[in-house]
Amino acid sequence: MYIVEAAIILPLFIAAMVMMISVIPVISSCENIVFSTADELRLDSAGKGSALFPASAYGRAMAENTGISAFAVTSCRRGVTKEGIDDLTLVRFTCVFKNGISLIPVNGIKFSGNLASRAFTGSFHRVGSGYDDTVVYVFPQDGKRYHRKGCRYLTAHCHMTILTDELMLKYHACPLCDAKRAHKGQTVICFERAGEAYHMPSCRQVEKEKYYTETIRSSAERAGYTPCSVCGG
Repeated sequence: MYIVEAAIILPLFIAAMVMMISVIPVISSCENIVFSTADELRLDSAGKGSALFPASAYGRAMAENTGISAFAVTSCRRGVTKEGIDDLTLVRFTCVFKNGISLIPVNGIKFSGNLASRAFTGSFHRVGSGYDDTVVYVFPQDGKRYHRKGCRYLTAHCHMTILTDELMLKYHACPLCDAKRAHKGQTVICFERAGEAYHMPSCRQVEKEKYYTETIRSSAERAGYTPCSVCGG
């Protein structure tokens, strides 16, 4: 009798344990994505981000989590007043898992989250502080220099930025990656000099491209970037 019960229960117990163990890497990735996105949002709200927030969050999530196939900041609303608190930044993000992260199939499973932060609103003494809000461009993946707009190093590569009304008027949505589903404030990629479309970061036309994004000169220097030898930064 006991042998029969063990023969029935033991496989179910083992299967349940395998399922629980398999979920741990997925939960760990979710926690890491929430932490890294919140950390980049914190830096952005404090005015100390090393790059434009959606782009920095994307780069960090993809670099730190090999078990996901896509990540995007789907909404980034700034200057929001809610429940009597002003200057809020409200962010929504989502990621898609791929097989290989666990023993159970997770390909296509999505994880989404919402974050809120309050922008720095106190006084800021700029004189003599080394603060420089000139817009420059950096390659967050592996670049070491910051560049001025129009630098020839930027020409051949794609620009990671956020979707705006102006961008939608200038470019059309890429049909290959169904970029028309992107919302304003979401991270997109375009080739400013030669391209005619904006793309989702996961689009096969741009996913392996080296991309650049904008930041301010003082933030770039704090992050370790140095001026481009061609354009002078």
